[in-house]
Amino acid sequence: MTSDKATMNMVVPQPHVKCRKCRTCNETLAHILGQCVYTKVQRIRRHDDIRDFVSKKLANIKEKVQVIEEALIPTQTGNLKPDPVVVSQGRVHVVDVTVRHEDNGYLEEGHRSKVEKYIPLLDVLAGQLNVERGRVLPIVVGTRGSMPKATIDSASDEYQ
Repeated sequence: MTSDKATMNMVVPQPHVKCRKCRTCNETLAHILGQCVYTKVQRIRRHDDIRDFVSKKLANIKEKVQVIEEALIPTQTGNLKPDPVVVSQGRVHVVDVTVRHEDNGYLEEGHRSKVEKYIPLLDVLAGQLNVERGRVLPIVVGTRGSMPKATIDSASDEYQ
């Protein structure tokens, strides 16, 4: 079994710790799983699988829920494309998936960055859809499958 070079360097000094594939960043587990251009296709596939799973579950909710998938929404700072926009109980919610490495606070950063990115859309969408403003509901999943408490709590709060 091989390890990333940065970790191995702590045990046995390595001549260099740059990524074996892209050779631009230090080869850490976080880099391999979350940033390296050579694993980008797998990261996108993982994101899309989670997005599709969430959309399917939302569509199967018994109460009246409208799911608007990957709408391109113009804003003053550019177009935004949240995963699903969900209208439920007279409120609009922006749901967006992100997959982040579990170490160094990346999961919490993923949650915070999605809220900051999409919160300006809530008023725009509420006006366009003639409903009340809901919440941004980030779905943050770790590269090894973990989910932070904030993701679990927001799903429980809205859809239980």
